[in-house]
Amino acid sequence: MNDPQTTVVVIGGGLSGSLFGLKLSRARPDLRVVVVEPGRRLGRGLAYGACSPLHLLNVPASRMELGLAPSFLDWLEARPDLTVEALDESGGDLAGAFLPRAVFGTYLQERLDEARALGDGPGFFALRGRVASVLTGIKRGVRLEDGRT
Repeated sequence: MNDPQTTVVVIGGGLSGSLFGLKLSRARPDLRVVVVEPGRRLGRGLAYGACSPLHLLNVPASRMELGLAPSFLDWLEARPDLTVEALDESGGDLAGAFLPRAVFGTYLQERLDEARALGDGPGFFALRGRVASVLTGIKRGVRLEDGRT
């Protein structure tokens, strides 16, 4: 993996796949990391994307830290409009507040959007599509359902 042209493909861009791809690209800036996701947005998946405002995180905001900058709490502090109801219910304690799941999805999506690289070099990339097969042999990679490799 010392070749600067090495590409790592992560299949699935929900929370786990997106976060893995992001952290791998930061730990190994020499790699091209491509997350393949059929949905429009990375990071949200079903847990943080297909939800109503009534669907809350099952842990308080302080337990949703991912080791990213800004932290989830710092990001929330800069967006008081997103925390009004949760702060009312938590007695003003942001760290102990239970926020809507979609708010966390927005936080994660913003981190991923900021990290996306442009061009053909190393970095973090997102590719919309669905993987149909894994290619082995001389030409290694993935083939998408639409025929792209």
